[in-house]
Amino acid sequence: MAGINVKVPTKTLIKKLQERVVLIKKNYADQEKHEANYRASLKKWEDAQKAIPKTLKPSEISVGNVSNYGDYKGKVRVEVTYWVTPKSPQPQRDYDDMNQYHYKQTVEAIENSIRILSMTEEEYVNTSTFKQVSQYL
Repeated sequence: MAGINVKVPTKTLIKKLQERVVLIKKNYADQEKHEANYRASLKKWEDAQKAIPKTLKPSEISVGNVSNYGDYKGKVRVEVTYWVTPKSPQPQRDYDDMNQYHYKQTVEAIENSIRILSMTEEEYVNTSTFKQVSQYL
């Protein structure tokens, strides 16, 4: 099995790690705003889904299940399940939802990596070091 030999300049790796720390801190600070936007778009989508039965054409409906139930008084209850394809997909989170513990650990690990890499005099980072810090990039 052949190994992979990676030669990444130390200064470039430090710069990329610093950019990543800034991005993580910014995303964490903006997390509440992103969550509010997501909740608003989800609410709007749910309201649109509730309005679908009023605007359907017969060609857009397919019957999924029909059930009827009778009781001892002779009354019959009929339940019909319709399958409808939504006009728009459900909104998804487009940001990383990070709890405080995970945020602190990640930032601390990246900052420690930057400190250690800054102390080295090597021009290139070896493969094992790069493998360990590449998870943060």
